[in-house]
Amino acid sequence: MVRVHPGALIMIYIDILRQCSTNKEWRWKQSCHMFADTLEELHEFAQKIGMKREWFQDKRLPHYDLTITRRKLAVNKVQLK
Repeated sequence: MVRVHPGALIMIYIDILRQCSTNKEWRWKQSCHMFADTLEELHEFAQKIGMKREWFQDKRLPHYDLTITRRKLAVNKVQLK
């Protein structure tokens, strides 16, 4: 869980890093997904870790792709309760 405002907790989910294919648009060899119970919570937390809204993947499972560095940042921001 993540505390985004004093007294407000939200649930953020971050899966494990996986190998991925690189291409012109994606140069990282590992990535993972970050998602939440609501889009509002997802976007709010993504903004807190410096993610751009244009990076949002509005697919079957709405998510942001995280690189190794962003994943570490997100995990470090999480306050487990």
